Amino acid sequence: MKVEKISDSQIKIILSQSDLRERDIQLAELAMGSVGSEKIHQLFHETMEQALLEHNFITDNASFMVEVIPASSESIMLIFTKIKAEREMEQRCMVQAMVQKRFRECRRVKPAPPRNADYVSIFSFESLDEAARASGRLHAFFNGESSLYKQNGKYFLFLFNADHDTAMSADFEAILSEYGQKQQSTLLSRQYLIERANTLIGDEAVGKLATFLN
Repeated sequence: MKVEKISDSQIKIILSQSDLRERDIQLAELAMGSVGSEKIHQLFHETMEQALLEHNFITDNASFMVEVIPASSESIMLIFTKIKAEREMEQRCMVQAMVQKRFRECRRVKPAPPRNADYVSIFSFESLDEAARASGRLHAFFNGESSLYKQNGKYFLFLFNADHDTAMSADFEAILSEYGQKQQSTLLSRQYLIERANTLIGDEAVGKLATFLN
């Protein structure tokens, strides 16, 4: 593991395949943003300790934005940047979306959209906090695909019910309606968001938003 200090608020880390194997971490697992993993948290902790010892990089208990960039098939680069607390949630979402996009481009893999539009729901929210609270209520029983987008100051949550249960989709929408407003819910609408809006969370948005409440 190689650590370089870029500035007082930013450091760069290069990890090889052997570094990841020693910690039982897969390259794809790290690149796709599995930040909730205990192994990933331990890696970040080791990184901060090494940065302190080698470069006197002081964290001051600050929050960090972590950008994960696949450098090659054998190594990966992490950029740690101190961020302001009030924008932490949104920046974490944006970084995760950027990481996932870069990793897909590196592997030349593009996500396939869901095929059946009958179980698609798209809701808009005035704030990220409202989207997170709605997701917190759905998380325990939602099974399917979900993404989060931002456009013109609003947040758009896309859901695809993989259980293909119309009654359950209605239950989801009843909960979401308490926090946001239903939008035209078609695959074409989702494609419009992909092309025109900012992608904050590319996949598993419900689960990832729910963790922000813990």
